[in-house]
Amino acid sequence: MAQALSGSARYDALASGRDFEARRAPSFNFNQEQSLQSIDKVAALLKAERGQLWINHDSAQNATVPHAPQYVQ
Repeated sequence: MAQALSGSARYDALASGRDFEARRAPSFNFNQEQSLQSIDKVAALLKAERGQLWINHDSAQNATVPHAPQYVQ
């Protein structure tokens, strides 16, 4: 299973898992249409690879994923 990692809120198309599910780009993104296109591309990749999206600054999701020294197989 693939994991797509999302890092700094300043540079990402997404600020939270809720935004991804709702296909909603953060209001501070420079170009909303490009952000929505990026969300669609990520969604297609995750579907094709049966992957997961991990958004580092989504504190609710971050609490559910392993942290060092734990790991994901």
